[in-house]
Amino acid sequence: MSVFTNRIDILISPWSVSTQTMEDHGISEVNFKPMIKRVLVVLLIIVAALLLTDYSYMQKDMEPNFLAKEMTDLENMLPYLEYQKDSISKVSVAWHMDHSLKVINRITDSLRRSNSKDYHYFPNPLRMLVFTTG
Repeated sequence: MSVFTNRIDILISPWSVSTQTMEDHGISEVNFKPMIKRVLVVLLIIVAALLLTDYSYMQKDMEPNFLAKEMTDLENMLPYLEYQKDSISKVSVAWHMDHSLKVINRITDSLRRSNSKDYHYFPNPLRMLVFTTG
């Protein structure tokens, strides 16, 4: 005789749980249907809000001079080219400025070569999740 003989009457379904042990405590059945519906509705609302946010962000036009402030900030750092603080970074300010300018140059080269007519937006839930949660 098995230890589990008294537990054979356990019935588990996605919507309800009923066991002899629960009946012993005055609980005959637990219905999870309303809770699951509420959770699904909340998840659906969250996903819809994220998709709308992602779509509206992708439709927003960028300002023509959106790099002007960043370039001014880089220019203001010129007197500090040789500064370096090991607790912040192992390389000097000059290296970071050089890296920033190389990235900006590569991105603008890519933008020049790209054709905006070839771009078609499509919602990507994984991208949306990663970008919104970090």
